[in-house]
Amino acid sequence: MDTAIKLTSKRFNHSHDHFYQAHGRCEWDTEDKYVSASLGHAYDGKDFVSFDVTSRTWVAAVPEAVFYKTKREENTEDLHRLIYSYKHGCIDWLEKLLHFSKEERKEKVPDVVLIKKSFPGSSDKLVTCHVTGFYPRAVQVEWLNQDGHLSDGVSRGEVLPNCDGTYQVKQTLKVPGGTQWSQVYRCQVIHSSVIGNITVVWDPKKSLFLPVIVGSTIGSIAVTVLFVIVCLKRGKCHQNPAELCWRTT
Repeated sequence: MDTAIKLTSKRFNHSHDHFYQAHGRCEWDTEDKYVSASLGHAYDGKDFVSFDVTSRTWVAAVPEAVFYKTKREENTEDLHRLIYSYKHGCIDWLEKLLHFSKEERKEKVPDVVLIKKSFPGSSDKLVTCHVTGFYPRAVQVEWLNQDGHLSDGVSRGEVLPNCDGTYQVKQTLKVPGGTQWSQVYRCQVIHSSVIGNITVVWDPKKSLFLPVIVGSTIGSIAVTVLFVIVCLKRGKCHQNPAELCWRTT
């Protein structure tokens, strides 16, 4: 790019501002590696010159660019550098970026915790199902009892990003004091990283959160639920889990 600007500035000797643009691309597949590559320059928004990596030649798009083509082709060392950059260097970087993006796009299994909250002078309970650490973003979270899906008394939060690239969401169920002892409540999570679903049960009569996991995540979920129960019983949960960026494994 520096060479291009120096050559064109010297050639045209402009006294006011002009625009010089350059773009390059390379393409590959997993078998052949290198497929194609190209490099193009524009002057004041119009095609000026391009480099054909396959034929190893510069192509002038306008008569004013012939001088540039000649200058660049006279420098054989520069030609070899360009060819290597686009047939090897560009492909290497592309391969690294694709590998990195695949790692980032790996599905991550959600952690599910239930957090119970009581109110002084009231027998009503709020039970929050906090689902965090999952990827991709799409997730289905539902509160259920023996009769099926619940909609009344359910506050549904939006899916929010965590600082590690995963996501979290909360759904809070308000359980009236007069009905909670006759029901068992379940938070059911359906996510593409799990075969089946993850379900955590709250039984008010036992004051326990019981993990019922369908899939391959029983270890991580059991640890997460146990942590929250112990934390709540000891009164050490002073921070809102939704404000943290964490993942229990």
